[in-house]
Amino acid sequence: MKKYFRLNMIFLNITLLILNCSVEKNPVSNSAFLADEQKAAIYQAVLDSMVLLVGVERIVFKDSTEFFPISEEKYLQIPGLDPETLEDFNQRNQNSIPFERIPGTSLEQILLSSQEFQEILVQGGWELFYTRFPKSAGLVGMSDLGLSEDGNQALLYFSQYWYYLAGAGQLVFLIKNKDWQIAKIVTVWIS
Repeated sequence: MKKYFRLNMIFLNITLLILNCSVEKNPVSNSAFLADEQKAAIYQAVLDSMVLLVGVERIVFKDSTEFFPISEEKYLQIPGLDPETLEDFNQRNQNSIPFERIPGTSLEQILLSSQEFQEILVQGGWELFYTRFPKSAGLVGMSDLGLSEDGNQALLYFSQYWYYLAGAGQLVFLIKNKDWQIAKIVTVWIS
C-alpha cells in the first residue's frame, strides 16, 4: 500500500512540475484571445484529427494558451513551413493569453485554470478529474495560431494529458486548400 501511494505521489509531482514549467515560462497577458471564424475552423480541424472523440462528451481545455519553442531540428521536420508562418507563431505566443471556447464545437467545452487542475490532482488525482469531468478527453492545451501572410498556412502547439505520465505535446502544421487539413504533426514530447 505504501509503495502504491509513494508511486502515485511521484507521478503527481512530475505532472505538477510539467504544468508549473509551462505556466512560469508563459505568464498570462492582458491580450484577449479571439476565436474568430478562421481560428475556429483551424482549431476544429485539429480537434477532429487529434482528439479521439469516440465516447467523449466534453473537452476540458487549459484556460490560457500554451507555447513550446521550436528548435531548428523541429523546424526542419516540417517541410513547406514558410518562415513567415513560424515568425507569426513565435510573435503571437510570446505571452500566454486567455483561451476562449471554440465556436461551432458540438461538445461541451470546459475551461480549467492550472491552479484548479493542480488542486484536483492534489485532492484526488486523475481519478477525481474524471469524476468531475466524466467522458472527457483528458486535459487539452493549445497555443495561439501562427498564420502565413496569405492565410493558407497555420502552425500551432497542441498538448493532451490523459493520466499520470500519459500525455503528449505536438506541433501541428496545417494547410488550407478548400478546408484546413493537417499537413504534418511533429511530436515534441511524450510521456
